[in-house]
Amino acid sequence: MDQAKLREDLVAYVDGELPAAEARAIETWLAGDPQAQELRRHLQEDALALRGLFGAALREPVPTPLTAAIGAGSVAPTSAGGTVVELPRKAQPRPVARWLAAAAIAGLVVGGVGGFLGERQQGRQEIAQLQQQLVQTQQQDQQQMAQLQQTQQQGQQQMAQLQLQLAQMQQQGQQEIAQLHGQLDQTQQQLAAAQQPQPWIMQVAQYHKIYAREQRHLVEVPAAETPHIEQWLGKRLDDLAFKVPDLSAFGLTFKGARMLVVNGAPVAQLVYLPADGRAVALCIIHSKKDDKPLTASQQDDLNLVDWRVKGYGFVVIGWENPDALRAIAEASQKGFAL
Repeated sequence: MDQAKLREDLVAYVDGELPAAEARAIETWLAGDPQAQELRRHLQEDALALRGLFGAALREPVPTPLTAAIGAGSVAPTSAGGTVVELPRKAQPRPVARWLAAAAIAGLVVGGVGGFLGERQQGRQEIAQLQQQLVQTQQQDQQQMAQLQQTQQQGQQQMAQLQLQLAQMQQQGQQEIAQLHGQLDQTQQQLAAAQQPQPWIMQVAQYHKIYAREQRHLVEVPAAETPHIEQWLGKRLDDLAFKVPDLSAFGLTFKGARMLVVNGAPVAQLVYLPADGRAVALCIIHSKKDDKPLTASQQDDLNLVDWRVKGYGFVVIGWENPDALRAIAEASQKGFAL
């Protein structure tokens, strides 16, 4: 149904000027439309206000001269299908002016109120539309905020995962570093152990400290019996064929030899003396360990250079400086056909 026609009929309904059939249609419309009910309430309030303002004038009886003038006037049809009573100019009495003015004002007020109500209804519709747009905007904002929160939550989860991975990598790296340190320490210990003199060397060094103090009993067999020394000690060392090394180039004179025993195994000791200084000894033992290059070490105030070759272990012991002692060890190797 046309909304404009419904609103027009509603005004007539409020004024009690609507036929019964149309009034029932309006009541049906009102029952299902809260906005129409609100409009009816405002129309009723406005009608009451108008009756309060102009009710007294409208209740006054029509003046007799006006009634007579209407009877004397001519009736003319209007374009809208109504009639207009044209009053003679002389038949318009002055006392009627107040009543007509009131009626005119009432018509203006009614028209103004109708326009006001129409504008107010349109304003309400616009407000309803704005409210609906506001609700939609709020819903969109809430959705965007929810998406933003979800994005932030996902970002936080990803950050937490990255931090966990970083912590795991750091922990793994620390473990690997600790393992490398452990391997390095083990290697250093092995290297240090390899550089340390063997137990037999340590015992021979202790013997040398004691025998080196001797003058008359420095050796067991003197250098004058060198061939015997070579035969005797060679036999004790599983028939090792050797010649007493000549170390005179280092200012050392061969003084003789003695046989030591370390852990039940014989050790040949060849003793040399410098022109001014303490004794230097070359010691030989049978060994089952792998070959080993010249290795310098130190025990207390003694310097040592030891090596192994083809089942025999050798060590040069003395108070000489390490470089000089190494050179003596290299020269000593030439006396053994290994």
